[in-house]
Amino acid sequence: MKRDKTNKTRDLCAAGICVTGMLWAGSCPASGFSLIEQSVSAMGGAYAGGAALAEDATTLFFNPAGMARLGSPEAVVGLHIVDPSAVFHDQGSRDLVRLFGTGLGHDEGGDAGVLSAVPNLYYARPVGDRVALGIGINSPFGLSTDYRNGWMGRYDADHSKLTTVNLNPSIALRLTDHLSLGAGLDYQYLEAHLSNRVDIAGILPILGRPLAARLDTNLHLKGDDTAWGYNVGALWELDDGTRIGAHYRSGLDYQVEGRADVTVPGGPWISGPSKGLVHNVPAHSDTSMPAMASLSVVHPLNDRWTLMADLTWTDWSCLQALVFHFDGILPTGSEVVHWKDAWRYSLGTEYRPSGRWVWRAGVALDQTPIPNPQERTPRIPDNNRFWLALGFGYQYSERLGFDVGYAHLFVPDPKIDRVDPLGVSLLRGRYDARVDILSAQLRWRFL
Repeated sequence: MKRDKTNKTRDLCAAGICVTGMLWAGSCPASGFSLIEQSVSAMGGAYAGGAALAEDATTLFFNPAGMARLGSPEAVVGLHIVDPSAVFHDQGSRDLVRLFGTGLGHDEGGDAGVLSAVPNLYYARPVGDRVALGIGINSPFGLSTDYRNGWMGRYDADHSKLTTVNLNPSIALRLTDHLSLGAGLDYQYLEAHLSNRVDIAGILPILGRPLAARLDTNLHLKGDDTAWGYNVGALWELDDGTRIGAHYRSGLDYQVEGRADVTVPGGPWISGPSKGLVHNVPAHSDTSMPAMASLSVVHPLNDRWTLMADLTWTDWSCLQALVFHFDGILPTGSEVVHWKDAWRYSLGTEYRPSGRWVWRAGVALDQTPIPNPQERTPRIPDNNRFWLALGFGYQYSERLGFDVGYAHLFVPDPKIDRVDPLGVSLLRGRYDARVDILSAQLRWRFL
């Protein structure tokens, strides 16, 4: 009898971990959790024209074909400080198991946004008149949210952090005076740390324990993996200075290996092997990051003014069904998600009053892949994002230049109406959300 009780308790803990693992697979700021902050010079124009700008080595990320336009070897190092804010306001969250007794509490979790730094580094070098080589180090995906302990949405999320590091060697070939092609490989490392709570007493009341009381387990899942991908692009330069760029970045398939830690609280209702910590349980999941495709146009109006536009598609619908496996006593868990493909539309302009200065401005609409409040999770309280961006560049000397950019992202109040996957609680409310980004980069030409 004691053995059966122990197994049931551990199975319930595992179910909570499986739900947590879902966000690992979903962790495939632009919309969702992709990071478009890969170039400061492009950010000033809200990344309009990204696949056609080709003004410095950061083109390696947005379209490697653009390296064919660079006249000398150069290195670019950039840093983006991302300051998101996501403050939850309760609008009827409740316990779905207990008609009387302990509720979810009144703590709304505070500001879940976490200040983050996103660095990137690029180097590009012409090899003869028709070939250029380059390499980039960046972070295409990322996620970080953190709520106060014990908040009312703790059965969905406490802490979430996903980090990626991408190594991207590339080559560009100038086929004609008008057409260049580029290609690159992506070797990407992913690391995730996720945690939440599970109320065991609310799922399966344990003999002798009042249903009104709670028995929360602390769940922590961590793991990492590496994956390979590729990107290809083309740049067409017209006689009037107009440039048209097309770029595709493949999805990446991960076989994530990790460990799960489960803290089972003690007390008169649980004893023996189930009490304490279920530690370092091996876990794994097959998951994917989305593919992306962009079409960009850059058109000079005259010697000073340039217009830019971009359309980018992200294959977020690759995230549909997620399965997480545990070795040993913990059972396999699965979760269904319904993210949809998303589009990003941007318009921008550049103004060059002199040979040293360039001023930039842009706007963008970044669609969310989350279709409705029922599919929204407190780990990623995302919604459509409206960008307003400004920036400038200054060429200090023939070798050294720098760029600065700022963007404010207006995020219409994301609403959430979510039953946690174990059916214990309903999280219902809205978020006050916004994002501010401040960026700077240095560009060094090796003349």
